[in-house]
Amino acid sequence: KDRDVEKFKRRREIELKHGRVAMFATMGYIAPEYYKFPGYLSTSAGLKLVDVPNGLKALSVMPTA
Repeated sequence: KDRDVEKFKRRREIELKHGRVAMFATMGYIAPEYYKFPGYLSTSAGLKLVDVPNGLKALSVMPTA
């Protein structure tokens, strides 16, 4: 019976950890809609951080290495 309690505590701990990671990921996706850092992403390409779109569209404007 103690093993079930240990399993339950471990699973609850893991669930909380995954929930926190999901909340940070959501904030990381929403925050750029309201705030962008000043500066350049690539000075040689003249690409400013404010010119980069949000989400997956950002991949289309990223300069290649």
